[in-house]
Amino acid sequence: MLEPIKNTSCQLGCWAISGAAAVLTFIMCFGLGKIAFMGAVFFAASVFVALGLLLGWVFCTPLAPLGDARAGALVEAGAEETSIDGVSAEQSAAASGPAFTQLPGEVELAGRKPEWTYAPSAAGADGAAPGALAQPRNGQADDLKKIKGVGPKLETLLHALGVFHFDQITAWGPEDVVWMDENLNGFKGRVSRDDWVAQAKALTT
Repeated sequence: MLEPIKNTSCQLGCWAISGAAAVLTFIMCFGLGKIAFMGAVFFAASVFVALGLLLGWVFCTPLAPLGDARAGALVEAGAEETSIDGVSAEQSAAASGPAFTQLPGEVELAGRKPEWTYAPSAAGADGAAPGALAQPRNGQADDLKKIKGVGPKLETLLHALGVFHFDQITAWGPEDVVWMDENLNGFKGRVSRDDWVAQAKALTT
């Protein structure tokens, strides 16, 4: 409550001093300086306004406490740092895409993909899909695209073969892997090439 009163009193004092200076300027210009009346009024008014604003700014503008100033500086610095880090993080996320867990053999797989070729198995592709389900359990399939090398088309093909869950893949034995490799039309051999069984186990642990 006292701060506004103090500030008002300061402003009144400053303008009072400016008024006195303006009167003195008028007397000196008109009475002693032989300047025309309107010219003396103009000079006096200019002194009044300029000096009043200057004194009010110098003496009546409240200064922030040192603690508040330091806190404000820290907040501003923190905001700037956050902004810089935030932009960096966003750009990094945009460049790298969603974060995925590195799965078994991923580095080795990337190195051998260009040279990999699929050799059909003599066992053939007869019989039914291993552990096939008519529909996903509880009506909710796992996101099989989390397996490296599985995209939307391959996931749709797996669903058509009755594969909806990671635990189905982890249960595949060597013969099951051969069957799946042979029956993934357009993607033959992917189960072996990308080691789906190990990837599925890593995703379920």
